[in-house]
Amino acid sequence: MSRMFTDEELQEMIVPTSTRIRNAYKSGDKETCKQLWNKLVDDYMWAYDLRVNWDKAFTDYIYNNMGGDALYEVWRFRGWTEDQIRPMKISEEVRQQGLKMIEDGNDYDAFDKFLDHEYFKFRHSHDKRIEWETIIMGYVYRNAGPDALWTTMASVTPQYWQPMIDAAINGTYKDAVMQQIAGLETHGEPLEIMEDDEKVVVWMRPCGSGTFLMENRHVYEAPQNCARCKACPQTWNIDNFPVYCVHAPQQEILSIKQIGWPIMVNCPLPEERNQPGYQFAKKCCGFAVYKDPNDIPEFVYKTLGFEKPAHVDKPAKW
Repeated sequence: MSRMFTDEELQEMIVPTSTRIRNAYKSGDKETCKQLWNKLVDDYMWAYDLRVNWDKAFTDYIYNNMGGDALYEVWRFRGWTEDQIRPMKISEEVRQQGLKMIEDGNDYDAFDKFLDHEYFKFRHSHDKRIEWETIIMGYVYRNAGPDALWTTMASVTPQYWQPMIDAAINGTYKDAVMQQIAGLETHGEPLEIMEDDEKVVVWMRPCGSGTFLMENRHVYEAPQNCARCKACPQTWNIDNFPVYCVHAPQQEILSIKQIGWPIMVNCPLPEERNQPGYQFAKKCCGFAVYKDPNDIPEFVYKTLGFEKPAHVDKPAKW
């Protein structure tokens, strides 16, 4: 299949929303600037709420199935309270403050600092929460077993992955790629993009979640020693799999169960796994959207415990 995007279009697709906002402000395009600012606020709110729900799913599991003493035991490792983190969530008041600054349009330096401040708050809460999620996910894995981890993670996955599936099935191919980019952007890191005849692949450079936890926060080393999972379909059959990253195979599992194929392939393929010294999450993962689902390698299905279907229909608008 031929290329669907020019190199210029690909690069435009991964320009961060915050950069687009700044560019629109400087050019005097107030309407575009306001639209993009509202999108950024909505994205920040959505991502914050997702992390709260993710945390709640696992703390509820611990309390309901393992008891209050177990929750107290793991809670000692949290290191912060909701009262400390809650002010980090962007508010409707801040939305209106940004809209007013855009409408006034006369102080770019102040607006630039305002955007930086909101990003700092968002990223601070994001980083605190994903580290806490790693701790409680590992606690469930070690003390309640793998099935408890898979089941609880599977209850969270539709909250953020269903919109990805819906965008792919009901929209164009570009809609599917853009939905994937929007999700990755909420980790707050620069993106890289590539297209070949089969697919478009997007990377975070660096990864703002799994690699961040491993390389920046060192959560799988002493003193935290967060859990690593044994090889199984829920880890793409990769051994010593970082517990936080089990959400990624769950995304593909949810998609295959719903529509028969993974809308986005995150599974490392053999050519990547077979490189000397390969260790999952040491490098940034690629997120591939195939132009024809029938071109998705059989390996992707088998490593998740599925058989590749003989044929699947492409979405109507692709």
